[in-house]
Amino acid sequence: MSVAASQASLTLSADSLWRLPAGAIYTEKSGQARVTVTTRPDPSGEKVIVVEATCDSLQLVCEEYERTIASLRSRVTWLQGQSVSHGQDIREPPSNGVLTAIKWLAIGIFAGIFLKGIKN
Repeated sequence: MSVAASQASLTLSADSLWRLPAGAIYTEKSGQARVTVTTRPDPSGEKVIVVEATCDSLQLVCEEYERTIASLRSRVTWLQGQSVSHGQDIREPPSNGVLTAIKWLAIGIFAGIFLKGIKN
């Protein structure tokens, strides 16, 4: 999933920030990006500046991943139900390629010896 990049920029003078009354907000939005600057008192009563930035496109990507995960979980559940109804276990570990090659090589050698014995 590709989402176009967005950028929001907010330029403020330091003096404006410190004069901002508690609860007032400076905000800027561009595309999916948003930045918000506000002031509020911290637990000690001192004024602090809070900057928050969000981007809706990240939320879109997260939602897409959540849908994909839900779909895959549903498919795994369905496949597990199918394997139980057919008496199969889908949790078998994948076979080792080297062991498979050795097994088929041994079968080929024994088949060759057997066929040579029949021919003679």
